[in-house]
Amino acid sequence: MRDTYHFSLYELGFVLGAMGLGVAASEIIWGILTDKLGDKKVLIFGLWSSAIMYALIAISLTPEASLGGVKYLHLGVALVVTGAFSGSINSSSGRTVMSWFDDSERGFAMSVRQTAIPVGGAIGTGLLPWLSYSYGFELMFIVLATTGFSVGLVVVLFINTKQSESKYTPKSTLTIPSPTKNWGSLEGRYGCGFSNGTSNGSTHIW
Repeated sequence: MRDTYHFSLYELGFVLGAMGLGVAASEIIWGILTDKLGDKKVLIFGLWSSAIMYALIAISLTPEASLGGVKYLHLGVALVVTGAFSGSINSSSGRTVMSWFDDSERGFAMSVRQTAIPVGGAIGTGLLPWLSYSYGFELMFIVLATTGFSVGLVVVLFINTKQSESKYTPKSTLTIPSPTKNWGSLEGRYGCGFSNGTSNGSTHIW
């Protein structure tokens, strides 16, 4: 990245830390919004907003797209905003697991979610440098944007907010089959963790 963008060590360090700064600064806010708006809305908003930011970076803040060069401050600010949107995944997906699964299944569901983060990071660390080296940073950011949109679509299709509301129903009238049998719910959780891990992994490949 330093050679392609022609950044100094100081500028490179700023850009590399920008996304993590956005995540750290937004975590508490996303937690509050998740409690007030619900996990599904926050997940979709965060995933699609971060995907839009990746797409904007691809078309305006890459060496391939910007003939006059990319200023490190512009790229850094864009990554801070992207990280802030991506931070929504942690709190909202955690709440989704807690509400979807009961005590006998929650440990397994949480392990699936937690496993997806390092797996996504590992895949991103291997895949994204190859993409940026072989095809350029523009395609790399487009892949990240596509991943965010795709996982957001999985959330729309498979995450049912009524499921989380049902936990407040008295046990005597509650007859809902085990969510573990519905692999769509696990796919949504794993997809969110994978997307988050891949996004986080992208900050370490440069």
